[in-house]
Amino acid sequence: MKTTLSAAALAASFIVSLTYSQAGLAQQNQATLTQTGANNSAGIEQDNARRLTEATITQTGNDNIAGGAAAEGGIVQRDTRGMATITQDGNRNLAGILQQRATTGARATVNQAGDYNLVLISQVDSFAPAVDAVQAGTRNTAYINQSHVDNLVQTRQTGADNVITVDQNGAAYGGPVITQDGIGNTATVTQYSDTYPGGITVSQTGMRNTATVTRSSSSLGDGTSIVQNGADNRATHTGSGGRSPSSIMQTGDGNTATVTKSLKYNDSTIVQTGNLNAATVVQSGVTLSGMPPLNVATIIQVGEGFTASIAQAGSGNVGSVYQH
Repeated sequence: MKTTLSAAALAASFIVSLTYSQAGLAQQNQATLTQTGANNSAGIEQDNARRLTEATITQTGNDNIAGGAAAEGGIVQRDTRGMATITQDGNRNLAGILQQRATTGARATVNQAGDYNLVLISQVDSFAPAVDAVQAGTRNTAYINQSHVDNLVQTRQTGADNVITVDQNGAAYGGPVITQDGIGNTATVTQYSDTYPGGITVSQTGMRNTATVTRSSSSLGDGTSIVQNGADNRATHTGSGGRSPSSIMQTGDGNTATVTKSLKYNDSTIVQTGNLNAATVVQSGVTLSGMPPLNVATIIQVGEGFTASIAQAGSGNVGSVYQH
């Protein structure tokens, strides 16, 4: 196991501690880096550890980052059962975390409190790692990219310009679960060729909203849920592959919601309450093993602009529109 620490931190104080412990067959490697004040930066790299590894970076105040002198982001773990944590409290932030071939028990956690924020996080060819990203205050943004990963992704953004983009290729099972509170919003989730993907949940409260979820060539997903409360709304869900039910709920202001699916079985619900509304569901089922496709679509609109459209191709279709 190789651990490399680098810190370009002009006028920054830092503490680096490396701990190796062994108790019977239980072994653990730890790398801890703490920086307080001024220009900060950081590093940490862990390779080829078959035991549990822990890497922690804590930065308080000023220019932050979490990568080394020339690095974009901090903490890289390869072929480990790694737990990586970056905590940034105040000022320009950024972060990082890259995990490759991580095994059961791996986890990537980023906590950012205040100022310019960002995050990143990329996981490749890993089994059962979890991702937690929490951002509170100002510029936010996130990006979480996963390729061939079985995992759970949870992200939360509070206050200001928000964003979050999750890109999953060949992933399975957990999430993502996305929560955005306040101002810029936007949340884009793209899943390609996922097997038994976990339920996608996007919850947006306040201001500009928007949420685009695309599931392509996915098999038997747990469904997609988008909830938008207040301001300009919108929300688009596109799906192809195996069965994956979906629901979009919009309350207040701009509304608009479009669902387009070409799955083996389709089940979509759109509920809009208050203000400009719109909605559209387009579903075309694909015959599976000689069975007819089944499409179910429901649109409920209460209050103001209305407009609703349902188009379904194939046999065994059920559609309903309620406007009041």
